[in-house]
Amino acid sequence: MPENTIPRMPTTRGQKLRSQDDGGSLCLLFLKNLKWTIASRHNSSGVGGSSNPSSQTPIQSSPNSQYSDFANPHELDAIDLNDDIEDQRQDSIQHWHWKEDEMLISAWLNVSTDPVVGTDQKGETFWCQIHSYCVEFCTDMTRGVVACKKRWYKINKAVAQFAGCYDQASRNIRSGSNTDDIKELAYKLYSTNYGQKFTFERHWNMLRLEQKWRSQLPTQSGGSKRTKVSAIGAYSSSSNLETPLANEPGVDSPVRPQGSKKSKRRDSEEEDIDRSPIPIPRRWINRDREAGHDRLFQDYFADEPMYNADIFRRRFRMRRDVFLRIVDALSNVYPYFQQRVDATGRRGLSPLQKCTAVIRMLAYGVAADAVDDYVRIGESTTIECLEKFVEGVISVFQDEYLRKPNPNDVQRLLQMAEGRGFPGMLGSIDCMHWQWKNCPKAWKGMYMSGYRGVATIVLDVVASSDLWIWHAFFGVSGSNNDINVLDRSPVFDDILNDRAPEVNYTINGNNYTMGYYLADGIYPEWATFVKSISKPQGKKRKLFAQYQEGQRKDVERAFGVLQARFAIIRGPARFWEKKKLANIMRACIILHNMIVEDERDSYAGNFAQGLEWVINRNWDEFPTGDGLTIVFTVC
Repeated sequence: MPENTIPRMPTTRGQKLRSQDDGGSLCLLFLKNLKWTIASRHNSSGVGGSSNPSSQTPIQSSPNSQYSDFANPHELDAIDLNDDIEDQRQDSIQHWHWKEDEMLISAWLNVSTDPVVGTDQKGETFWCQIHSYCVEFCTDMTRGVVACKKRWYKINKAVAQFAGCYDQASRNIRSGSNTDDIKELAYKLYSTNYGQKFTFERHWNMLRLEQKWRSQLPTQSGGSKRTKVSAIGAYSSSSNLETPLANEPGVDSPVRPQGSKKSKRRDSEEEDIDRSPIPIPRRWINRDREAGHDRLFQDYFADEPMYNADIFRRRFRMRRDVFLRIVDALSNVYPYFQQRVDATGRRGLSPLQKCTAVIRMLAYGVAADAVDDYVRIGESTTIECLEKFVEGVISVFQDEYLRKPNPNDVQRLLQMAEGRGFPGMLGSIDCMHWQWKNCPKAWKGMYMSGYRGVATIVLDVVASSDLWIWHAFFGVSGSNNDINVLDRSPVFDDILNDRAPEVNYTINGNNYTMGYYLADGIYPEWATFVKSISKPQGKKRKLFAQYQEGQRKDVERAFGVLQARFAIIRGPARFWEKKKLANIMRACIILHNMIVEDERDSYAGNFAQGLEWVINRNWDEFPTGDGLTIVFTVC
């Protein structure tokens, strides 16, 4: 070779590809060209011996230094590029297509689920099998083993991070949202947490339902090369299928996937996962509750209110003095119904606002936020007021307005019944059903009403002619009938324990000391029940059946008035807890009795039928016979 001639480097495919790389690759290429130039000049000048380049012994590069070939410039020689390095350069430069990623994921899943060769094998063997799988089923695959390995860890890391964001979004999404809303929130969380856009959606859809892949998501930190993962002594290699590269930052080494049985046991146990909600800013609304109280007071409670007493009675279901009595009683007993001042000096909700919101819910059966625009109370606060209100009404007024009849009450009931032609009657008994819309699925078979086809709860009631409810037993499942409810009802406990008030009356010349109730045909043939006559024959029997069925309608009227006053028990119950439903029902009955006591004098004359009709009735027109002489002879 001439002395001043510089040998040209052989042009290879790796050099052409490296010429398209970034600045670091160009710098390395320049250094390689410089090494060739220095080696050629050194050989041509005869330094170090022979001028023949082939007689020079190449220096082996130290693996600890990238540019160790220039440590001794007098011993440089031409080197050849390694084929593996060239393949890595090629794989890192070329873009991965979806078909290649799909084949790589499929290979990883199939090799991972192999029970023979997929457990406790070396990482090199494992990734060689994945590469062989890709080459076998994809003839266009030109990637090397290292490239497949790096590509998988890149996909696995991004998809695992997005899976965590998706699970967090699904836990914190509001009710009524669909899958698109959860995915949109997961994209926002990923962009916020990792500062980049998620671009592996198809990869995530392919891996999200794979049990082998999902088993690696709850990772545990560990730096050992081989980690013990079970009590029987099984180990997982640090280069096995789910273990990331040793030099990859921010990724911990997970344990080897468990078998199907252990996975089922683990899924049944409570997992220790982060359930902290995502920071969603709370929407605050300045409702101006002070102005709401002033407007409510001027409309209904001022000396000269905007709405008169009749409108107040129709909207609140009671007179103003009864409502104010309830508000004062609750304010004196429970601090919750007292108006307080917060730390900023601002007044809180007044007792009138809280009680008005609850009465509107009970009377109209509306949703909790339906009174927000007028009373200025939020939905959650209204529900809390309802729960506190019914508990307070039961605690304060139950002993007076849901009591058992005392001797004075018994004498008044007997007098009313005698005026209606049924001496000794204490009232009418019957049951009603309240539909439970949000009944738990596990209880629907027990609470399913046979003829209604929905889940219901039974209310057992004894009512008098003035619509006062003397006995209320609530809570029996809707699958029971009146007889089953009667077996559990405490209505006859006082009679069985000899604590019943004394009752004296005479019918057909016979003295009786125990009262009775009017009932329909399903009730048993007991001395405490007077039922109608089924298919009566004769005028006397027909007359008795007519009057018994007419007077027994008192309890039916009581049910109708109770549901008309408080629409919340007419429609389906939307609470989940049975105890809350029982409190609402008892509170409505107590309020109903308070209204009856306040308004009883206004309609008592309609039920005070005198004895002239019964006494002056010409009973001779009804011939005796069939074992029935007279329906009732009042003494």
